[in-house]
Amino acid sequence: MESISTGSHKAKLTLADGSEYDLSQFKQDIKISEDVLITNKNNTLRFEKKDSTSGNDKLVQYNTIAVPRFGEYSITLADGTKVWLNAMSSLKFPDKFSGNERQVLVEGEAFFDVAKNKDKPFIVNCNNTRIKVLGTEFNIRAYADDKAIATTLVEGSVQMSINDRPDATVILKPGDQGRLEDAENNITVEKVDVSSVVAWKMGEFVFKNKTLGYIMDELSRWYDINVVYDDLELKNEKFYVFLDRSDDFKTVLKKFVETENINIRVKGNNVIISKRK
Repeated sequence: MESISTGSHKAKLTLADGSEYDLSQFKQDIKISEDVLITNKNNTLRFEKKDSTSGNDKLVQYNTIAVPRFGEYSITLADGTKVWLNAMSSLKFPDKFSGNERQVLVEGEAFFDVAKNKDKPFIVNCNNTRIKVLGTEFNIRAYADDKAIATTLVEGSVQMSINDRPDATVILKPGDQGRLEDAENNITVEKVDVSSVVAWKMGEFVFKNKTLGYIMDELSRWYDINVVYDDLELKNEKFYVFLDRSDDFKTVLKKFVETENINIRVKGNNVIISKRK
């Protein structure tokens, strides 16, 4: 089998002035204003707001960190909030927070450890969903090709709402997952296995009774593969699989070839799945 690339720490930073930086290559400090310094060390981008008497706190600039396919990265925002971004995800955020709220915009999947500030709520916007917190840990999954936006609470409390439906608001407790399905206009809440949801942040894949289609979609964001099914019904086969994100793809395949139901062939970067005869 030819070598298939595994995901790594990489991302692109685009500042408000349009300048771009490849974070896997760029390790210098960036001073973007009198009171904001950016550092990039140990696969973590950090925005540091320094005390200033310039009186320019209202001149907030928004920047974007984008993680490509086969990538992941983390960032510490100016208020101390830590964000981990999964593959094919992005975060739009200010260089410093001013006003009565701390607002960011996320696409894809991200884990937030929000710095506590009871006087300035932290707001995460994704599509038409708004998550409001004071200080907590939670995971947001909002990939464009998913059929739902899912917020999973690890610790603390969050308020999840729909932008055009102020009456459609729920309060999540630890262990809850709030879901807004594409075809619905209401948020549903259920208890989930939080450790499985946030395993990606810990460098793992944990799939408990997940369909093969879901699993392969996840793997194709991390490994350089294209998945082809000889029979689309195979996408509904369910598996319990535990993987290390640092595993090479040969090791990953061994977890599946042990099953009696499917055969997997690899040709170049194509992973071809068929029924076992």
